[in-house]
Amino acid sequence: MPITSVASDAKALTLTVIADYPVPVERLWDAYADPRQIEKFWGPEEWPAQFTRHDMSVGGESHYSMAGPDGTKSHGWFHFIRVEPFRLIEFEDGPPGWTMPACEVASKVGESYRYEWEAADGSQRFGFEGELLESDAPHRAVTTERMIGMEGPGTTNLMALTPVEGGTLMTLVITYPTRELRDMVLGTGMVGGMEQSYARLEREVLKAA
Repeated sequence: MPITSVASDAKALTLTVIADYPVPVERLWDAYADPRQIEKFWGPEEWPAQFTRHDMSVGGESHYSMAGPDGTKSHGWFHFIRVEPFRLIEFEDGPPGWTMPACEVASKVGESYRYEWEAADGSQRFGFEGELLESDAPHRAVTTERMIGMEGPGTTNLMALTPVEGGTLMTLVITYPTRELRDMVLGTGMVGGMEQSYARLEREVLKAA
């Protein structure tokens, strides 16, 4: 399994996820850049994905659909904001009919970011904002995050990519301001979804190469 460790610290209010892929970064990049490869692991296994457009370049878009066991279809898209080959990908995503009226990116320490989405008729608007605290791209980033309009502090997210013998180690540490928020997020099944997707990437794409 790519995810080698998931640890929840009730005292420190953190969730730490560690994943290890036994391949070079170029191989992982190809898995995300090739639409036929990303189809094999994107989303739940019971909802296979089909990409009809996949332009992984700055300003490019991807369009895809997923079909459920009963024939129900769900559609989605990506809009690529920043692409640095073999280093990082930054994109916005969502269902058709939704727009992103606010997209302010933080590229330097001390800068703030803000992302907002809304339906085509202007309703159901929501978003997140925060500050970039530390940056050593593409290896490390520390940010704050809070839902717009929510009182109190948000989470702090630290992601580090470390080259190791035979592959790359990814460490993600999320620090929550309260136990209630941490428990609520863990209750959504987020960790299980991450494990499934990462396992499919390793099993169906990387090992098949």
